[in-house]
Amino acid sequence: MSAPTTEGELVREVVLAEVLALRTLFLNLRFRQAQGPLTEAEMRTLIERADAVKGDRARERIEAAYDRAREEARTQAEVPESEKPQAEEV
Repeated sequence: MSAPTTEGELVREVVLAEVLALRTLFLNLRFRQAQGPLTEAEMRTLIERADAVKGDRARERIEAAYDRAREEARTQAEVPESEKPQAEEV
């Protein structure tokens, strides 16, 4: 997938990246807290790790969604005319 070309695509990618980073951070925090209190350095490390991968993950998920949509559209286009719903005549 290429870089976002419209404002909507850019916004979608940024929002998804931030949500994925928050998800990663939350899961890592919950796991780490079960082991005892966190230091400031540990907290910063977890945040940096979440931020480091958020863009890649967002792009991967957006690309997968586009691929699914393209595959569905291709599958729909391959349906024989006899199997497509017919419009009723009035």
